[in-house]
Amino acid sequence: MKDSNLKKTYEKYSEYKDSGAEWLGKIPNGWKAQKIVSVFDFPNEKVTELNFEPLSVTYGGIKKQIETAAKVAEGSSRKLVKVGDIVINARSDRKGAVGMSEYEGAVSLVYNILRKRNKEIDSKYFHYLFRSQIFSEEFYRWGRGIVDDLWTTRANEMKRILIPVPQVENQAKIVDFLDEKTSFIDQIIEKKKKLIELLKEKRTAIINQAVTKGLDPKAELVDSGIDWIGKIPKGWKISRIKHLSKLLSGFAFASESYLDEGLPIIRITDVKPEINIDKLPKVPFSLKPILSAYRTQKNDNLIAMTGATIGKSCFISSDDEMYVNQRVSIVRSGKQFAKYIFNSINANGFKKYIDFLSNGGAQQNISNYDIGNFRIAISSYEKERDAIIETLEKKMEQFSKTLERVEKSVDILGEFKSSLISNVVTGKVKI
Repeated sequence: MKDSNLKKTYEKYSEYKDSGAEWLGKIPNGWKAQKIVSVFDFPNEKVTELNFEPLSVTYGGIKKQIETAAKVAEGSSRKLVKVGDIVINARSDRKGAVGMSEYEGAVSLVYNILRKRNKEIDSKYFHYLFRSQIFSEEFYRWGRGIVDDLWTTRANEMKRILIPVPQVENQAKIVDFLDEKTSFIDQIIEKKKKLIELLKEKRTAIINQAVTKGLDPKAELVDSGIDWIGKIPKGWKISRIKHLSKLLSGFAFASESYLDEGLPIIRITDVKPEINIDKLPKVPFSLKPILSAYRTQKNDNLIAMTGATIGKSCFISSDDEMYVNQRVSIVRSGKQFAKYIFNSINANGFKKYIDFLSNGGAQQNISNYDIGNFRIAISSYEKERDAIIETLEKKMEQFSKTLERVEKSVDILGEFKSSLISNVVTGKVKI
């Protein structure tokens, strides 16, 4: 299949009729709009994972449960899933966590299980329908609860949702079409994601070379005594970050204090190359008198100290008023060393250092003490340091533009795939 096929303009069916469901709108003549309960049974057979293999329902479909997944108590009740069943998370906030099972096994009681009543219908068509964004929004609408993360669409509510039911032969055609198209799109996305990883690896290698070997390929090198640094140019020195900086910790803001308006707070999840101040959570203005020590300053480096974001950093290049949450470290070096330290903690060595400290633990944590003791190679000459920073900034700008372009194309492909599935399974386009 050629890439140009993605840009194809698809035809519509010749005639449409009202479905009776607002979320569906008009559907092709010959299709039916039926309540889910008229198409599927909702079996509720209780079993335990002692007798049936535990399954996980993810955004990628149904998989055998991995060893590290959260476990229920041994012998606890679960629901039986048979091959061909469709399983959907009743928690409406888990939009898209649904799929047709290729395995017999057991799932948590929070899932709704759908088993086709008519053996002639194609479960894979409904797999695509129930995973579509347009159905996910309708599924959410039928739910109830206190807040989004406690929002549930129970079986009795789900049963009443009207869904499109094409002729059986059309279901099969739709499945074949979407299998081919989505597989092709997924292959392109996967290639682009690999390119992104390669670009990031190359970017890190360039940074690592510059901050440990300098810019002169003919420089005489001597052993640094540090495994992850290796040899350094003669005349350079090894220094701990704490000897070049002041390290501060963030304030322990409680999540219930966050507002839409107030003082912007940087959490560990907000530590990214570019911080969008408008999207940061806020805390009350009344807290300002006690927060002066936690306000960022121009030329600060911020480092996430916990979990999946550990080691991620950002450089504060403005005087914008922002405050730092707990588990975010402020490395305050002043203009002389700030950018150099930023590049050093984005080289290979800092990640190796974090991995060494965590010793393979599941929940990684570092402290300001650990960050302060991280050793970096640094030129003794200010002009050389400035030249390294200037060179890296030019190269990183090029990398950023390329990465942004590739990442944007991945997003566009994902949106196209989602739109295509929604339009095909609801009959908005003819295949």
